[in-house]
Amino acid sequence: MKFSRNNLKRCLLRLNLDPTHIGYSQLIDCVSIQADRHFSNIGIVYSLVATKYGILPNSVVRNISYACNKIDDLDRRLSELLGFNISSNSLHNSRIISYLADFLSDPRLFDTSA
Repeated sequence: MKFSRNNLKRCLLRLNLDPTHIGYSQLIDCVSIQADRHFSNIGIVYSLVATKYGILPNSVVRNISYACNKIDDLDRRLSELLGFNISSNSLHNSRIISYLADFLSDPRLFDTSA
């Protein structure tokens, strides 16, 4: 299955991420880049998105964190989407970006029917 920004948007809305928050758009960009290029250093992804918005990479991290922290049950919602249990203590931006990038670029990795 080819990566689709529309599928990503559907996932983010299922996670209850506020689409009016700047972190929503920046998360879409980060996941899109990571799904396409699979960087081992997530800092590169933040830098690329920061350049697009004319801000510092730390601002991208902060905006995404703020948007994600507004979701009370993100760990439960993400667990349901991906099909395995995710602890709220282990959730951080880079993990969310990587999970979503992998899920959308190769959903067979998360096939729980096997």
